[in-house]
Amino acid sequence: MEKPKKELYHPPKQAQRFLLYFLKEEIAEEVQGDLDEMFYYRLEKSSPFKARIDYWFQVANYLKPFAIRHFQPLHPINFAMYRHFIKISLRQFAKNKVYLLVNTLGLGIALACCIVAYMFFAFNFEFDRVLDSQAVEDIVKVHAFGQDQGGEEWGIVGAPLALGPTATADFAGIQRQTRFLKTGGHVLTNSEGFQTYVAFADTAFFDLFPYPLQRGDYQRFKENNYIFLAEKMAQKLFADQNPIGKSLRIQFDREKYLDLIVGGVLQHIPANSTFNMEAIIPFENYLNLFQLSPSYWGGKRMPSTFFELSSPSLAGEISKQLDRYLPLRNEAETDGKATAYELEPFLSYFTTEDLNQNYISLRINSFGFLMFAPLAFMILLIACFNLTNISIATTARRVKEIGVRKAIGAARKQIFTQFLLEIVLSLLISSIFAYFISQVLAAEFTSISGWNFRLEDMSTLNIILTLIFFLFVSAIVAGTYPAWYNSRLKPAALVKGTFKQKGTGWFSRTLICLQFSLSVCFLITGVYVYQNFSFQDELDFGYKKENLLTLSIEGEKDYNVMKPILQSYPEVVSVGATASHVGMNYYRDFVKVGNNELKMWTMQVGDNYLETMEIPLVAGRYFHESLEFDRKSSVIVNREFLRKTGLKFPVEVAIEWEGVPRKVVGVVDNHIDYMQRTGKPEPFLYLPTHPEAYKALVVNTSSVHSLPEVQTRMRESWKKQFPLRPFNSQFQDEIASGNDQVVRIALNKIFLFLTALGSLLSLSGIFALATLNVSKRTKEIGIRKIMGANVNHIVGLVNREFVYILSIAVGLGAFGGPFLSKQIISSLYDVFPPSGVLPVLIGGIIIFAIGLGTTSLTILRTAVANPVDSLRSE
Repeated sequence: MEKPKKELYHPPKQAQRFLLYFLKEEIAEEVQGDLDEMFYYRLEKSSPFKARIDYWFQVANYLKPFAIRHFQPLHPINFAMYRHFIKISLRQFAKNKVYLLVNTLGLGIALACCIVAYMFFAFNFEFDRVLDSQAVEDIVKVHAFGQDQGGEEWGIVGAPLALGPTATADFAGIQRQTRFLKTGGHVLTNSEGFQTYVAFADTAFFDLFPYPLQRGDYQRFKENNYIFLAEKMAQKLFADQNPIGKSLRIQFDREKYLDLIVGGVLQHIPANSTFNMEAIIPFENYLNLFQLSPSYWGGKRMPSTFFELSSPSLAGEISKQLDRYLPLRNEAETDGKATAYELEPFLSYFTTEDLNQNYISLRINSFGFLMFAPLAFMILLIACFNLTNISIATTARRVKEIGVRKAIGAARKQIFTQFLLEIVLSLLISSIFAYFISQVLAAEFTSISGWNFRLEDMSTLNIILTLIFFLFVSAIVAGTYPAWYNSRLKPAALVKGTFKQKGTGWFSRTLICLQFSLSVCFLITGVYVYQNFSFQDELDFGYKKENLLTLSIEGEKDYNVMKPILQSYPEVVSVGATASHVGMNYYRDFVKVGNNELKMWTMQVGDNYLETMEIPLVAGRYFHESLEFDRKSSVIVNREFLRKTGLKFPVEVAIEWEGVPRKVVGVVDNHIDYMQRTGKPEPFLYLPTHPEAYKALVVNTSSVHSLPEVQTRMRESWKKQFPLRPFNSQFQDEIASGNDQVVRIALNKIFLFLTALGSLLSLSGIFALATLNVSKRTKEIGIRKIMGANVNHIVGLVNREFVYILSIAVGLGAFGGPFLSKQIISSLYDVFPPSGVLPVLIGGIIIFAIGLGTTSLTILRTAVANPVDSLRSE
């Protein structure tokens, strides 16, 4: 008989020891008991690995300043000695201002890059930190799972409309419930209107999730005629006035209005929160607006649902009991079937990646962190290597100091501490710059990426701890070798002056080689990213997207008002309308062709839409607006539909959609947009829709240059006709490309920045190394000049080793650059060009030329000097 998991697996002992070592004795036993109980609960819900990771996460969460015990130092600290070391370090900084500036700025920017990369990790790690974890520890969210008609599995954070109240009444273990969903609405003001997303939730919402209020009282949410606003929305509507008690009118679905009173203003809710809302209204309003029965079990409207349990341990049992409601849901909704409901702790770190988050936000996938963290760490390595090289290069100026200190009794440990402390102080100064630079970088990053998570949304304590971690890593990487190298020098040779420092040791050469190879990687990747976006721009979309723009409308009335106005513009060639549009608002649906039922992309189009889009007609005809039977019995397909179904002569062939037979009256060419960049065309089905369903008006202009002017005039006409409604228009080029433009700008800026920073840091490192090498060969250069050597010969001779270093660096970068490029581009696109040799040649040649130019100028300065100056001491 198989043993239960509770007997086979136990909490990780290392985590328990770690917790007991740091936690105060008076609370340690109680905390450990709670964590062990949570471990076994998690073990029943998931794998042992996830349970152990969650245990470690909870241990880290408990290590707060108030809970950590006080430790007594084992040995007294000699503050006088360290004060002396700090004075020496500051004097060295004063003597080497240029090197200090290079190190400080380089490390500061590198650390700032690491902080920005940490934002991706912090988004998940600090998710929902605005809520008190103890206040929501008994809350679970409902996950629904099922299959569609084609057998494809789905999962969603949601449940049928009636499940929440019904289950709360049926199960004693459920104390309270709340449902949450959002829908679009127009906020109408005296001067203008604008669109927003309005949330609806049950009156227990703020009891379960006590978000901090800036103004107002949560008790007002118990009444249906009150609305609570987000801080930004309140500022937008009422500026600096007190909004409490002010009236608002919101329009939903054309003729549906709500007149509301502002009952409260929420404090800023960070983007890494489950609930992101601009306004929230009691749920009863949603039922009344859309005339829904409280006992509706269908799957079309599935709000995110949350339960407060009397004990979290009941989650597993209640999950099984919820299966009794599956027949009710499947009877009400025939489009596929629900197969299970599961309850997941609200603050659970782990979520199913394929889970539809519905109306709430979930933790993001790890792509951003996995992409930017290595890049930031590579920059940090370059900066650390640079600091190491400069520290070693400046050792020649301090050999007497080291020798004297050793001769009068300084231990090797003290010398090591002195030089390590100098590195640490340099890093601390850099961290100050890093904090301010990170403010700029984070703001720039969020603006170009469209990510609304800000540095201010993160925990200040976590940022400081992260910075301390990076400082620790940097101190180990950058400071250990110089401190060890200087501490092992022999005092006799140092005092006598017989110590000869090598020009460039193998360690320094290796670091310079790595620095430049990383710079080559960045530059190659930047060139390839730019090359790829040019490739994406040249893809054939199947229609002339450059000449099109759209306008959001609501039904036939808007279309009939705006169509003649737009047709009067001389620049407008054609006007069409649609419910679905290329790049948005289309969906997959099942189509029956013969005996086969296939899932196809489906678009519901309107008057003159395909003609205005200039999607070429291959066979048959377009839809006729005047032919009523087209709406009832006709359909148009694309070429890929024919290939997928095997139809040879499609026109007049009957197919079945939603149980209704239709005839194919036309075939159009394939088209693509950012949703279909898979390298293969997708099958499409076009259905004529009723004018009442129109959501977009499409305008085809005579040229791409006339688009801005047409859009401006369109805005003016719209404001005259609909003064209180928002104007929403986009260029089709932007819609078709999706977020490509944002990604392009972001990646181009990122790699331009990384390449410039990496190159500058590498140049300062090789400059320091070249200066050291030349200083050790000054007399050699003077003798060669006296013996008749010309400047070119001397520069070439001394430069030889740097040519080898740079050549190896270019070779390593030429291997790593294409690999890095492919990893980044393949994660964004399914179709991309081969990397080729052009990015490698451009990146390698530029970095090689810059590096060799720096060393040549350094050597040239000594080579052209008077040899008498270098040989005078002889």
